[in-house]
Amino acid sequence: YGRADLREQLRNIQNIARINAARDAAFAPAGSGYPTGSIQCLINVDANPNNNDPACVPLNRLGLGVADPRAIDYVLGDPYRKQVLEQMVFGANFSFTPFATWAGDVSIAVGGEYRKWWRKPASGGEDQLILDEVALAEGKEYFSLVIGASNRWSVGNYLPSFGSYNVKEAYLETVVPLGFGLEFNGAVRATDYSQAGYVTTWKAGATWQPIDDIRLRVTRSRDIRAPNLNDLFQAGTANSDSVKGGISNFSAQAIVNLCFLGEQAFCNAISVDPARTQNPAQPYLVILTRPFNAASQEVRGVDIDASYRIPMAQGSGAFTLRGLATRYLENRLNSGVSNAVVLNTVGVNGGQFSTPKWIYRVSAAYDNDDFSLTAVGRGVSAGKYVANGIECQTTCPVSTVNAPTYERNRVKGAFYVDLNFTQKFSAFSEGSGEFFINVTNLLNGNPILLPETGLAANSTYSDLLGRSFRFGVRIKTR
Repeated sequence: YGRADLREQLRNIQNIARINAARDAAFAPAGSGYPTGSIQCLINVDANPNNNDPACVPLNRLGLGVADPRAIDYVLGDPYRKQVLEQMVFGANFSFTPFATWAGDVSIAVGGEYRKWWRKPASGGEDQLILDEVALAEGKEYFSLVIGASNRWSVGNYLPSFGSYNVKEAYLETVVPLGFGLEFNGAVRATDYSQAGYVTTWKAGATWQPIDDIRLRVTRSRDIRAPNLNDLFQAGTANSDSVKGGISNFSAQAIVNLCFLGEQAFCNAISVDPARTQNPAQPYLVILTRPFNAASQEVRGVDIDASYRIPMAQGSGAFTLRGLATRYLENRLNSGVSNAVVLNTVGVNGGQFSTPKWIYRVSAAYDNDDFSLTAVGRGVSAGKYVANGIECQTTCPVSTVNAPTYERNRVKGAFYVDLNFTQKFSAFSEGSGEFFINVTNLLNGNPILLPETGLAANSTYSDLLGRSFRFGVRIKTR
């Protein structure tokens, strides 16, 4: 069983209602309760007493250093969300060698597992929730969204997310030595998802190690990814900003582009909100985005793994060097939509689902019977912002949906350094323990920044937290 109590918070975010009130100022008339002719928030000196807010301070946004600090404190806030994630896992695994061939033992592993996840808001969060007391009396937890609260802040409008699902699965795996350094490995897994149904997945592969320093591997498999808690129960959001194009999830901009190209199914996802439309010539558009099952995705690349271990003097431990790298060659996703362009997104650092050309990790470690010390360097190569983007500063061609133009279509790579120290000790009579300290992003490197609103960083390959520290204790008993 595991439980995580989470608190997400943004700081110094504009409150929409307060920024509108603070920037709409007027001269106070006589009899308003304020000095005649002084500048006050209009809501406090107009003819409607029901909209007054004594805390409102007029905000001057023209110039540097001219805003009243009280007005800044009034319009800025720290929206947050508190939620609880829980997981229950039951599993059993068995491995044995029932027989042997002339080349060696045949190993078999079988097992099964049941997993269940819960996600629900925690009390005290600002996710605009009303708890249904009648439902609580019936032993249930129902939450209702406060009407009009979903756009309270310029960003950070946390909405309630709650739900659960479970997974039941069983597997069989085997490794069969064939001789001359060749091994066959195969596996089959039966999985039943409470929300996504039943599926059978499998893997067949072989490894060949002609000499100690070289190992070749080939694998073919059928894999799936079932929806997680975010996919299933993430609350909907409203966003008037432009959103970057996605691959396995059609974004708002991708839906508009495909509708423009004549795909009626995507035009059906676009509607007009009459309640928010102030000018019929400029309607307020609502665009529905949702995940989809792609027709196919093809990914090719090369994995490189090299290591070298140097034993020190007797009883003094060992020093280990290791390097891992992945060179992506192709990453093409075909959505199955007739007018959608299939692009090779290798070398694109601007998307959540694209891949850099190189992803690498190198480490140097020293360990002995008492302690271990490991330094890690990890990163990705530089790349493009958009796969089909044309970079030009002058004499640019006409920018189109399939060939957009950018003054700069380049995104920097990233490199981070981590450090880990582990001290071993004896625990209880026959047990053992470890005390560890881990520093992630030791040099406080920046994330991969993107020219976008919102997060404005590549969250897949970036370190978003900066330098962070973790420490803890592990104890093993017999």
